[in-house]
Amino acid sequence: SLLAWLSQKGVKPQSNLEDIHEIKGLGMEGRDRDGQVYRIGSAVILPKAQLAFKEKYQVFFLKNQDLLAAFALTDALARGAVDTLDYLHRSQVQTVLLSGDQDRKVREVAGKLKIDSFFAEQSPADKLDKIEKWSTEMPTAMVGDGINDAAALARANIGVSLGNASQVAINAAEMVLLGGRMDQLIRALAISRETL
Repeated sequence: SLLAWLSQKGVKPQSNLEDIHEIKGLGMEGRDRDGQVYRIGSAVILPKAQLAFKEKYQVFFLKNQDLLAAFALTDALARGAVDTLDYLHRSQVQTVLLSGDQDRKVREVAGKLKIDSFFAEQSPADKLDKIEKWSTEMPTAMVGDGINDAAALARANIGVSLGNASQVAINAAEMVLLGGRMDQLIRALAISRETL
């Protein structure tokens, strides 16, 4: 996390911010005693003049409309993701990646995992809309681990979360894969087929 990295560098974050709150799907916002507004979040919070930064960075920190910092983040694939997606493809299950991340990053992950289709820069509401639509058309499972996945996890025919996911995602899911390993889904599917 960003705070852990700052601590390793000897930086002790301090805050005199008040009225700190989440802006759903966008990030966080707070005000200092002088009324200055600070935001941290995705490229959606960037002023138009600074949109070029979104090609290289994923998280932005602004004071009012002035960009103070930009962060490039990387995510590791969930443990067991490659094996799980291979199994799903062999089982002729259609796979879709819904992500709040930028198109370039989502396209890269979808390619590595051979995912059938993907949708990038999805807000929690976008994810929910798609899952609601698909759930009425066909049996739909969703695997998610973040706060922004919670509503869609709850709405899918079956919501699946990882044991190391956010508490909100765990609470929204019907199934939790222990050990933070996505390949536990293979075992769960095999057991469910045996019980039918």
